[in-house]
Amino acid sequence: MLPRERSQYSAIVDRPALKLPHNARLVFWSIVNLEVWDIGKPMARQVLAPPTGVTQLPDVPNWSWHEYGMRVGVWRFFELFERQKIRPTLAINARVCEDYGRVAQEAKTDGWEFMGHSYQQGPIHLEPNQTTMIKHSLDVIERFCGKRPLGWLGPGLTQTFETPDLLTAAGIKYIGDWVYDDEPTTIDTVNGPLVTLPYTMELNDIPMMAVQHHEAEYLTKRTIDQFDRLYAEGEKRAKILALAIHPYLSGQPHRIKYLEAIYDYTRGFDGVLYWTGEEILHWYWLADLEHEAMAQGISQQTIAAAAPYLTYDQRIVNIDRGQRVFTRMAAAYRIQRGGALIKTHAPVFARIDQQFGVPAPVIVAFWALESDFGANMGNYRTLSAIASLAYDCRRADRFRPQLLDALQLIQRGDLRPQEMIGSWAGELGQTQMMPSEYYRYAVDYDGDGARNLLRSVPDVLASTANYLAGLGWRRGEPWLTEVRVPANMPWQQADLDIKLPRSKWAAYGVTLADGRPLTADDLPASLLLPMGRFGSAFLVYENFRIYLQWNNALVYSTTAAYLASRIAGAPPLRRGNPPAPLAFNDVKALQTILSRTGYDVGKIDGFLGLKTRQAVKAMQMKYGLPADSYPTAELLARMRTSY
Repeated sequence: MLPRERSQYSAIVDRPALKLPHNARLVFWSIVNLEVWDIGKPMARQVLAPPTGVTQLPDVPNWSWHEYGMRVGVWRFFELFERQKIRPTLAINARVCEDYGRVAQEAKTDGWEFMGHSYQQGPIHLEPNQTTMIKHSLDVIERFCGKRPLGWLGPGLTQTFETPDLLTAAGIKYIGDWVYDDEPTTIDTVNGPLVTLPYTMELNDIPMMAVQHHEAEYLTKRTIDQFDRLYAEGEKRAKILALAIHPYLSGQPHRIKYLEAIYDYTRGFDGVLYWTGEEILHWYWLADLEHEAMAQGISQQTIAAAAPYLTYDQRIVNIDRGQRVFTRMAAAYRIQRGGALIKTHAPVFARIDQQFGVPAPVIVAFWALESDFGANMGNYRTLSAIASLAYDCRRADRFRPQLLDALQLIQRGDLRPQEMIGSWAGELGQTQMMPSEYYRYAVDYDGDGARNLLRSVPDVLASTANYLAGLGWRRGEPWLTEVRVPANMPWQQADLDIKLPRSKWAAYGVTLADGRPLTADDLPASLLLPMGRFGSAFLVYENFRIYLQWNNALVYSTTAAYLASRIAGAPPLRRGNPPAPLAFNDVKALQTILSRTGYDVGKIDGFLGLKTRQAVKAMQMKYGLPADSYPTAELLARMRTSY
């Protein structure tokens, strides 16, 4: 994609004016560049040209010039920023963390923001594998800092046509390579939007001193001239001034006073914020969100109340990228307590059944599994969790609307920002609804004027029923029935995509679990064998598909439906004698082989989702095995031999 295809032209005068907090006028963004110049390669810059005009290796004079910056010059920077109480952004070659650990540790200790800047200095066009280099660079920095960088600056501001796509795929949220505006902008990538921050070539000591050969005092003059103009313009719209420095240049003894003079001058003005790139990104993201929220009728008062909680938490994104489905068992105490709670709240359930048509055991089973009847609703700040996932470009389209609906909940008076505590994924309340579902389906069932799914049991129960009804729950119809299946069953019929009337299943020899005959009517059902043909068997109905809409993990949906049936009075499960389940790594190996042979298994994650089961069924049929969709060690062994 060409750069002009990533960003449409936009005149600054045609955009809504950005405003800084507390009526500030200008952001001063300080960027320190730390690099590794490999002595075994030509130097990135030359202050001393070779006598013959031909660079010889090793280039000791120019390597030493750079090395002075790491040994001496950078420590003048640390002293300057400590005295000014400024945390700059550090554009750092990841190799600095390995070769100059003392320098990197000082920056970490002082709270500088680490921004990706390649692994070592050199044009990105010469990288044999950009994807590998970007990931390695970010991994090294994350191991050193404990936090993955959000920003990236290409070495020498270099990019190829695909670099922005590779950066967003690696989780980068902003870049400094596009020096084409005074304000942040958003460009398109194949993985979602990428923010450009106004880095600089004009206030950059490399082009100014190493290329244009200006004296050091000119840096002071040009920066102050730039500052004065932007500060004046900042009365009407926010401005950002970026200053880029390198320790082997501005850290020299004869230059450092001119750098110090810049900060001494700007400190004399009110309304100047000294921010990192990450802070600018957060402000810009919130400003964009504020415009969208206000367009939806959300007040500035609501936005201001929520703003302190709209923070980025890398832990949330890490959980999301490594999420796993887990089994929540239908424990006996949940069955007993669920039955007791139905009796305790019998009048509420009677109203719910009449109004929504959802049985009490179905609601109570979700209540049990999602929060243990309200005992464990999570301990993550909801606004921060959703904001973090909305930041994450892979999921922005899903979570940004959720964040806007979370603001609607605050504006409607249901919850205050500080009360919004829930799961890492942003779910709220005793049955863990996402904000959009909360906003649309929550019901005030106790008559107090608010819809409180954290503390009001009537609100929780009725809202859950309203949500299930909204998903299409069918009044008076079953959801799951345990059955017994004959040994000569045509196993390929055991598929959620195959719906047959109960009369047909009865004709196949399927009975109730205790051997009594099925009701031979036209009610459509599918045969579900969670652990294969030797394990438990269920007929599931249209209402079971509501469980899959609630949570499309088959293990969760089956557990929730079975728990509801037990609370409703069904006998304990006949577990059968299924083969041992495949180990996690074996399932991943199975998925890998299936994917390599052309089957769609979804994500190769070591878990048996619906797509993996469909692919297993196809492979079983190919080998002439009973096609019950459940993988065994025998099947995996045959696949490994064949593929």
